[in-house]
Amino acid sequence: MSTCIAIDVGASSGRLIAATFDGKTIKLEEIHRFSNDPVHVGENYYWDILRLFWEIKQGLRKASCFKVDSVAVDTWGVDYALFDEGGQMIGIPIHYRDSRNQEVQQNFPLTDKELYSKTGIQHLDFNTIYQLYSDKTSLRKKVIDGASFMLMIPDIINFFLTGNKKAEYTNATTTSMLNPYTKKWEASLIKDLGLKNNIFMPLINPGELYGYITEDITSKYGLNSNIPVFAVGSHDTASAVAGIPFEGQAAAFLSLGTWALIGKEINQPVITEKSQQMGFSNEGGVLDTIRFLKNVSGTFLLQRLRKSYNNDISFSEIANAAKNNKNQQFKIDPNHKSFIDPHDITQNIAEYCALHNQGTPTTLGDFAIAIYNGLASTLTEVLQSLEGLTGEETSYLHIVGGGVQDEFLCQHIANYTGKKVLAGPVESTIIGNVIMQLIALGEIKSLESGRKIVRDSIHIKEYTPKNATN
Repeated sequence: MSTCIAIDVGASSGRLIAATFDGKTIKLEEIHRFSNDPVHVGENYYWDILRLFWEIKQGLRKASCFKVDSVAVDTWGVDYALFDEGGQMIGIPIHYRDSRNQEVQQNFPLTDKELYSKTGIQHLDFNTIYQLYSDKTSLRKKVIDGASFMLMIPDIINFFLTGNKKAEYTNATTTSMLNPYTKKWEASLIKDLGLKNNIFMPLINPGELYGYITEDITSKYGLNSNIPVFAVGSHDTASAVAGIPFEGQAAAFLSLGTWALIGKEINQPVITEKSQQMGFSNEGGVLDTIRFLKNVSGTFLLQRLRKSYNNDISFSEIANAAKNNKNQQFKIDPNHKSFIDPHDITQNIAEYCALHNQGTPTTLGDFAIAIYNGLASTLTEVLQSLEGLTGEETSYLHIVGGGVQDEFLCQHIANYTGKKVLAGPVESTIIGNVIMQLIALGEIKSLESGRKIVRDSIHIKEYTPKNATN
């Protein structure tokens, strides 16, 4: 019996999961959960990384009831911190939704086309490369010029756990600073931005060893000694895709949470003028795979809608309101600039629908169906583009992540796309994290072996298209 601890930190919450493997099935047990509460200070929006690590240590204390065989971390992408030569943090991680990310676009030294040809990553205002350029051209210039090294969010946590400084490959690809063919830092980009080469740490691949949890932590929190910390798909979507129990090669995936990432797992990057124009990325996957995908808004707007009602309604009530709404025609573009960080989501939806001659939504059901229709319509368009770019028709769409729990949304996506939808597991990110730990431990031979274990262990719900909406 092997016990792995998966540390999974998302944009709104984090948790530590104990996964036990008996040679046939993986059993998950949540041992600690905590909120992730970014902080506004002055004009900037920061991640409270030290608080997150404090919570992780509380989770490790609770994990001391197990003999822990390994630990691994996954988080969101693009964000980072800067450190001095003594390992002290001198540049606190700034949130990817911070307004500075829009301000640097006009003066950026490379065109979207030039950057895409070198990295294969879609243009998103919050990509790390733009944040670093903001550092270099703002009041943080002294900070980045004085930095000895940079670490992405999961690498920060692993540095705090082990004392070792490395850059995990899948998360590093979200920086838009890696060459997708050599899988190394792209030196020409570092030069173009006027950055120092030495702040970018050596890359580590999923399945490799970061190091061991320091004795200071193991002794203080009652853990067994010599616990290895492995690299996994530390970008949470990389782990989510690793945990999908695909059936056949012609499947597309949808990791559906705050963000919706829709794509295919392929072996070689697709970098063409069309893929660039359509906004597709070639992000790193585990074990030499590429996640060819597009990143669009996910359930974020449903979360904001619930918040606008002071969280007095549940997500199931929102879904039922949409399902039973008299007017089923309201529809927004969830990627419209007015929905990037809406302060009043209902007002923004009403203004958008009125502007696009749909009438003015006023009820919960009106607002909800506008979001659901917008999400399903956008995902359908992306899926069609994906098929055109890869030259392969999709046999079905496999949805994983928290969005799996919204049955109305899953059925809505099936209706819009006209594709069979397989939904589950909800905990695909955790499972993908654990599969890579078990491969590193020698308990599982391959990714396909791990996926077979998932297929044999997890109930997958099927949705067939009906009442076609598109």
